[in-house]
Amino acid sequence: MLANVKLDKLVLEYVSIPLNFFHELEEEGEISNIRSNEGFHYHRCLQISKKGGAYIKFYYQSKYEIWKPFGKLRLETHPKHLSEFSTLLNRLKEICSDIYFVSTDVAFDIPLPLNNIFVTSNTGRQMNIFQGTRYFGGKGQRGKHGYCRIYDKREELARRGIVIDDELTRVEIVYKPTKPIKLEELLIEPPSLNNLYTGTIINLDKQVTPINKAILICLLSGKMAINEFSRHYRRVLKKHLDSQEQLDFDQMLQSAWIEQISIIKGFLL
Repeated sequence: MLANVKLDKLVLEYVSIPLNFFHELEEEGEISNIRSNEGFHYHRCLQISKKGGAYIKFYYQSKYEIWKPFGKLRLETHPKHLSEFSTLLNRLKEICSDIYFVSTDVAFDIPLPLNNIFVTSNTGRQMNIFQGTRYFGGKGQRGKHGYCRIYDKREELARRGIVIDDELTRVEIVYKPTKPIKLEELLIEPPSLNNLYTGTIINLDKQVTPINKAILICLLSGKMAINEFSRHYRRVLKKHLDSQEQLDFDQMLQSAWIEQISIIKGFLL
């Protein structure tokens, strides 16, 4: 299956940034005080936006360390926006002691309807549905490793006034290592996502018994979760899923990871 794969939201961490540098940024964006981000309370938060939608967010220093003259600066943006802030990023590179990769969202855009894509967790995460989007991960887990959401990308684009003719489903998975990695040491080898999720392209035109077809329809529509069925039906269903076309997330990510991580490093190092 051909899919367009790209890295979406990118989070980095800059070490040993002086407080006076953060104050210099205050004139360029909208600043707010203490804010919680994934359970960590930052003393200052700042977002700088440009025309066309380019943005960059900064989170500076723990609220418990505001007395320190230097602190950690966490940066969040979309990789495609890095060129818009090249001057600022070059300045950060000059004054920091290290740059660490924290996380990124890996987005798979699959040219098929949402109801033809079935994804199951290999680590026991339960799927939830809200306003048509399927989530693996609860509230407060948005930036956690393995958080996943699946939605109708064509519909989402239409809400923003962008019309496309073809069907499009997005599967988005967060990759966050157990600890930040120095950007210069970030492995070119892409992470494995197949160990987190199994994706299947469902073709109901294939020979399927009525009862199993009904189960698949319930699962694809989000009316029921796979754990609501008995072990017997789950075993039978697995046989049907194994006979369908599989989504190999690792294979799809292979070339995109090498290319896009190289581009990111080119802007930041």
